[in-house]
Amino acid sequence: MRIAIQGQQYSFHYVATLQWFENDSIDFVYCKSFEEVFQLVRSSSVDYGVVATHNSDLGDIEIVSALITSYQPTIIDTLTLRVEQNLIGFSKDIDEIYSHPVALQQCSIFLEQHYPNAKLVEWHDTVGAVEYIASLKDPSKAAIASNLAGEEYGLSTIADTINNDSENSTDFIVFSNTN
Repeated sequence: MRIAIQGQQYSFHYVATLQWFENDSIDFVYCKSFEEVFQLVRSSSVDYGVVATHNSDLGDIEIVSALITSYQPTIIDTLTLRVEQNLIGFSKDIDEIYSHPVALQQCSIFLEQHYPNAKLVEWHDTVGAVEYIASLKDPSKAAIASNLAGEEYGLSTIADTINNDSENSTDFIVFSNTN
């Protein structure tokens, strides 16, 4: 079964997909944008798409709402995943922090309190940000992502559960083509 998700292996989309399709054999198709997921489902290049639609801290993800209206997919199910954002890197002495824009927003209070002078760099995916930081091997750079992503790329967790809302969760939809 081919399933398109926004992000890459070990992302929250990846974990949500595994949760829903727990016993199925999945061939993941990793996308850099939400729209790419919708395009692949519409073209029947994949069987399903999985995208985040709502976050308990930030509300509806407007771009996804617009894509649902535009593409009108068949929504199969919804699921909720508890999301813990963590600061991942090499050291606490950080001048740049990379992550998906939503993750940066979800951690704004921690960032303002602990890293007010750090440059925040938007990245297409939380795991992609960790992968990039790992490739740089620069201790002044860090990423916000899951601990799973940090472990996968051999980086340390500098600070656990830094999201604004300790009960942070994200809703996802599983959808297929309308045809």
